[in-house]
Amino acid sequence: MVEWWDDMNRRLHHCPCKKILKRCCNQNQLIGEKLMKFSLRISRIATIAVPALLLTGCMLGPNYKRVDNLTPGGYRAQTSESPTSNTLATMPWWDVFQDPQLQTLIRTAIENNHDIKIATIRVEEARDSLGVTNADLYPQVTANGSAARTRTADNSRAYIWPGGMPVPVSAYSNSYAAKLNLSYELDLWGRVRRSSESARAQVLSSEEDRRTVLSGLVTDVAKSYFTLLELDREMELTSATLGTRQKTLSLMELKRKHGTASDLEVNRYRAEVSSALATLAITKQTVAQNENALSILLGQAPQDIQRGAAFRKQSPIPNIPLGAPSDLLERRPDLKSAEQQLVAANARIGVAKAAFFPQISLTSQYGFQSSELKDLLKNNAEGWMIAAAASQTVFDAGRNWFTYKASKAACDRAVENYRKVILQALGEVSDALVAKEQSGEQYHQLQDQVRALQESVRLSDLRYQAGQSSYLDLLDAQRQLFAAEIQSEQARLSELLASVRLYKSLGGGTEPAPVQ
Repeated sequence: MVEWWDDMNRRLHHCPCKKILKRCCNQNQLIGEKLMKFSLRISRIATIAVPALLLTGCMLGPNYKRVDNLTPGGYRAQTSESPTSNTLATMPWWDVFQDPQLQTLIRTAIENNHDIKIATIRVEEARDSLGVTNADLYPQVTANGSAARTRTADNSRAYIWPGGMPVPVSAYSNSYAAKLNLSYELDLWGRVRRSSESARAQVLSSEEDRRTVLSGLVTDVAKSYFTLLELDREMELTSATLGTRQKTLSLMELKRKHGTASDLEVNRYRAEVSSALATLAITKQTVAQNENALSILLGQAPQDIQRGAAFRKQSPIPNIPLGAPSDLLERRPDLKSAEQQLVAANARIGVAKAAFFPQISLTSQYGFQSSELKDLLKNNAEGWMIAAAASQTVFDAGRNWFTYKASKAACDRAVENYRKVILQALGEVSDALVAKEQSGEQYHQLQDQVRALQESVRLSDLRYQAGQSSYLDLLDAQRQLFAAEIQSEQARLSELLASVRLYKSLGGGTEPAPVQ
């Protein structure tokens, strides 16, 4: 086997095919060097010529102009405040939400949440699309190479007449070619530049969409966390009420044995115990469902969520200046995204308008062509071509006209959408302000009610023990106290959630997680 392999190597070493291949490789190297030099010359010319041609051309279509300011001087229900650069919206989320456990959850969500990852991929997709569009601003250079051998039919062969005698030309012929082709569309009317402007606005819009998702994620995690803490507090109150009712039921059953309580009293308290158990079961179900939802926000499978500070130790966002409504245009990412969509739609009007004008393109070709490979790099094998072409639509059944009208309508729609989202943003801020103020007032009033009912339960119990009132008075007072305690905690939750909504509506929560 080894001898056979050595013999094959010797044969290949002396094979004429190897010499031919080596000669072809040398020829290809020389061709490549010449084409490379020509390509570099083209690149230098394009570097100077392309910007010059772009500067000499015009850009059809309207330039973007921001829509008239629709924001009022202040928010509804906003108290007067001194102008300051330190507003609630400029505070990073880790300064707003100071519970360490909540901060950990938010960092986990930013790192793992799939909506954030999808939004990030969309940004990359928009950037790549911009790169595709910008490529049309530059010449396109392609390299072509070919090698062919042809046999001409005998009845189609030409003849030469040396010495007066006809001699047929050889039936076989070879053809070798290596060429560089350059093509470039002169952007005299700004079609490509307007397309680039539109694509660039789409990139900025996708970046703002990602910040919108980030703001929503941060505040959604905070709201879910506060809701879990409030549900924990409800379970605590329900468990305490259940314990009180179970003790009272045991006492009633003992009294019935001694003939001092009736079956009616025992059954009433047994029903109250069952009611508390049912409420506790519903609350546990709600806790589990909220933990599942929060786990998904964290990009994790449903699991238990670790808590930090207790619900009663959580405080709403302090009263920090809100800033002027006009600040929303620069702070809220959804408004900035809508504006960039308007910029993109405005630029597409120029693209559609440029279709009414001629498209002028330049083409050139440089290369070598020969019937023998060894002659491919000789001077007489070199050739080139430069050409210019113009094309103008004469009849398209109104296609360009309707495209232009559609682009203007799309721009008008983008304007109205921008105005709409501005008004919606103002409404969200005002709603959050009212909710924060009124839920805070409701919480304070319910706290007073709880304190009054606690005293009422104490007095009812004393009167019942002294035989001065029926058990129904005590039972009614206990029911009212339990309901008021639950309502008080829910009002506190409403105040916290309103604070979070206010922070989001002002454009807060768009910062990435800080480096640890």
